[in-house]
Amino acid sequence: MYCDRCGADISGAGDNCSRCGYKKPHFAVKRIHEKSANMAAIFSFLFAGLGQMYVGKVSLGIGLMSFFIMILAGALVALVYTLGLIGLVVFAMIILAVWLCNIFHAYNLAMEYNDSVISTGHRPW
Repeated sequence: MYCDRCGADISGAGDNCSRCGYKKPHFAVKRIHEKSANMAAIFSFLFAGLGQMYVGKVSLGIGLMSFFIMILAGALVALVYTLGLIGLVVFAMIILAVWLCNIFHAYNLAMEYNDSVISTGHRPW
């Protein structure tokens, strides 16, 4: 069992938390499980925004998905219409950069989530 206030392990004897003095509740507190940073990265690898949604930042994930779809649509327009091969290469580089940053961001969000769960016992958002 973990302290509701500071996240310390209070499963031992005594009614108060040894770290902050908070009175231990008389009912079991369910521990919040950590999120896998690797799974967040894999989900973001599959499609931009899925890793952020997995970690709990749903609105951020939807925004990233929308942004990524608009960039893909822009690349398609560039290919079909005026920009030709040079425009396609530029859009491909932008897509790759956004995609890689998205994977890195999802991984870091999961690590931040886990740090918060470990230190406080609560979800960070």
